[in-house]
Amino acid sequence: MSAFLEHLNPLYNSEDSFKLKAWNLFQKKGIPSYPYLPLGQLNSFKITAPKSELPHPAINSDYDLIFINGKFRKDLSSPLKSDIVLIPLSEALIDYSAFLKTYLEKQSTEEKDAFALLTTALTKESFFLYIPPKSFLKTRIVNIQTSESSFGRLDIFLGPAAEAEITLKHYTQLKEPSFSSELVYLHLEKGATCRLQKIDQHSNKQWAFSFLRAFQKTGSVLNTVLATSGAFFSRSDFITTLAGEGAKAYIGGASRLKDFNQGHTQVLVRHLAPNTESQQLFKTILEDVSRSSFIGEIYVAKEALKTNAFQLSKSLLLSEKAISYSRPQLQIFADDVKASHGSTVGQIDEEMLFYIQSRGISKADATSMILSSFVEDLLSWFKTPLTRNEASKILA
Repeated sequence: MSAFLEHLNPLYNSEDSFKLKAWNLFQKKGIPSYPYLPLGQLNSFKITAPKSELPHPAINSDYDLIFINGKFRKDLSSPLKSDIVLIPLSEALIDYSAFLKTYLEKQSTEEKDAFALLTTALTKESFFLYIPPKSFLKTRIVNIQTSESSFGRLDIFLGPAAEAEITLKHYTQLKEPSFSSELVYLHLEKGATCRLQKIDQHSNKQWAFSFLRAFQKTGSVLNTVLATSGAFFSRSDFITTLAGEGAKAYIGGASRLKDFNQGHTQVLVRHLAPNTESQQLFKTILEDVSRSSFIGEIYVAKEALKTNAFQLSKSLLLSEKAISYSRPQLQIFADDVKASHGSTVGQIDEEMLFYIQSRGISKADATSMILSSFVEDLLSWFKTPLTRNEASKILA
């Protein structure tokens, strides 16, 4: 992996102390070792610095906030409501230093993933999105990748009783080999509610990494869902901490993998307070020589009495050469909790397929109906019609 590290060194040129700390921690940790994902092949990939040229073709006007290769383009974006704040993280550290500086220091110290630290270090300009108490934000954000590499970091803070419905999309226009890494930190104050919908459209020659880190206070609710077609190598990493009593988190994802694409998912839900609730639901359809993995963990601290936690992973194999791994895990240190997990890997039910065909429906249409039914419950998590339509196209 030394060749990949040598290519990374020239990319770091910031004197920002926050980025420097992340860079030093990354250097100390080195390239991570992910289960089921052979990162050794990164040695043959020469990563280059992100560029910020305009994309082609024209940008879809359905999106409010436009990022290109991780860099925010205010000139191409729609203005936000007057009470919503979107500023560079460097400015936020000055304007909101009273609560932000300590929080960010804690993030850096607790972050275990080397590539998440690398994302912070190499993002040209991280951004801070603040939704004040009792305010509401509905927005669609797209990051268009036109360069061989793209790094982006967005910190989202919801004040007490604030609400947000946010769509995030990563769209890669390149056909050449590329690298991307996106990091979202989400902080929910007391009674805040956030619906975070994510669409990933990567290329089949891309290394793609995404990270979501959420911290939830009393009575807050997070509902997040991902639709993806995978990539040459793609990995989605979710960690949420239910730190306040009554906090709830619902985390889901649906993948349709074809050709040689891979899609790997890792989830950790940490229950640290009483009466918290979580649900994990992930489904994957695999064709050709595609590969997937799911590693999901539920952690219940001894103080988290009356926790209710559920986890389910399902994979449907449409080819004998497709491979799916699943590793659900429970760590429970409290009494009086409800926690369960399940995992299935199988093929299309031939009896069901025969039954549908017996009604005069072709095999291709019958198969399509079964696959649509398989992911329908997760598609219902996409509440915005435009986003649901995009997710449907990826999973079709």
